[in-house]
Amino acid sequence: MTDQTPNGLHYDGEGYAIMCAEPGIFSPWDHGIEPEDICSSNWAGYVCLFEVRNDHLYLNYLTVAHTPRRGPPPKEDPDNPLSMLVAGSPPLPLLNGVKAQKGSMGYWDYHDVDLKLDYTGTITVANGDEPPQTSYEPEWSFETVVNQDPPQTAQYLVLTFEHGKLMTATPIAPPEAYFEL
Repeated sequence: MTDQTPNGLHYDGEGYAIMCAEPGIFSPWDHGIEPEDICSSNWAGYVCLFEVRNDHLYLNYLTVAHTPRRGPPPKEDPDNPLSMLVAGSPPLPLLNGVKAQKGSMGYWDYHDVDLKLDYTGTITVANGDEPPQTSYEPEWSFETVVNQDPPQTAQYLVLTFEHGKLMTATPIAPPEAYFEL
């Protein structure tokens, strides 16, 4: 099975991989964005980078798998049920006023989204030399932590939020496994 690209979070000057979030932090579908499954390392079709700033949770970056529609929108023909089939998806909408920019390999990127989130739940994060590698490398990704000399020991935290406000940040012992199958 292909390792999945984790979402990332910047907190207290450090980059972390998100290991678990209960419930999910962000849904692109809630914003009219419909990711596609185009890569075995990203079944969700999107990757988010979050930031805790002034004790509040923000979405800063979103990359989403998207195949733009080729040609004009389809015209519905009631006599031909296949008339609605067309290659590609409609254009991506703005996200907090930010337009998606064409990235690479079928991905489109929303930079500097700065979307304040109303998240209530817990997020388990890890940094250091044990979290899985990522395919993206923003300036504060945990990749920079992994590549420090000498490598630091992984740090695990559980962050608890109420309506987007950080309530607690609790260090925890390393889990025995990242994912249970």
